Amino acid sequence: ESPVEKTVQAGLPSGTGLGKYRILERIRTGYNCVVYKARDAMLDRLVAIKQMSTDLIDSPVACGNFKREAQLLARLPKDATNVINIHELIEEGTGLFIVEEYVFGDWLETLVSKRRVGPDDALGLLRTAANGLLTLHDHQIVHRDVQPGNLLIAKGHLCKVANFASAAHEGDLSSPPVITPKYAAPELLLEQKYDDRVDIYALGMIIWEVCVGRRALNEYFSNVVAQPLGAVGKWIEWHCDLTKTLPDASELNPLVSPELSAILRRMTAKSLDHRFTAISDVLAAIGELDPTLPFATNASR
Repeated sequence: ESPVEKTVQAGLPSGTGLGKYRILERIRTGYNCVVYKARDAMLDRLVAIKQMSTDLIDSPVACGNFKREAQLLARLPKDATNVINIHELIEEGTGLFIVEEYVFGDWLETLVSKRRVGPDDALGLLRTAANGLLTLHDHQIVHRDVQPGNLLIAKGHLCKVANFASAAHEGDLSSPPVITPKYAAPELLLEQKYDDRVDIYALGMIIWEVCVGRRALNEYFSNVVAQPLGAVGKWIEWHCDLTKTLPDASELNPLVSPELSAILRRMTAKSLDHRFTAISDVLAAIGELDPTLPFATNASR
């Protein structure tokens, strides 16, 4: 019996071996996984290892979804700058593990909640995140859960799209295993036919929040966030009400340019007739603005 088989039910303590990898520490948990920082002893490099939750190991659907996540990642080019790269998928004893590149940085959720990002950062963040989505969409992959907790801001001011647990081939209209209603497109929430434009909508919601700040967002949506236990349902209700639209970001924060506000308005249009058709169109619109300010993750606001 391997060390992994002995410890998998309780999680992997520091020092556990998994083939050529050695677990260093637990760094994150998700709805279906635990993520560890580990070292590849053969190549002497750090990696991130995502272990599927052991209480799901007897579920063929959960195992299939976990393997699909790895297979979708494996379709992407290894030199993709703005997407997390996969190294391998391991099936060991009673455990399934995805080995990914380890990235030094912070999750955008952390930066937003600590007010360490703002309007000066928004355009650079939008560009690099959109480049990540372009890589996915060029390979007919829809992320379906673009949200600040799935965007990793790396050193060098690069955004990497991560966590493909809900990703699917374009045209696969099955329900995602998990959705974050605060950022989700109405057609996804209404279980209507959808395509990669759901990712454009979600990214627009994220950058709108970066521009106005979470405090201002919470004030504007005070009726939604007042009771956390009911917020999920109220977010779904708001997104699915096609008569309700976001105010221009420049109205809530005068530091946001009218040009960026216009881009975000098109990205978050609830009607597909008014939304950007493709993420490449978003990038083209960004390019016309020719920004000079870098994305600075160490900014203090």
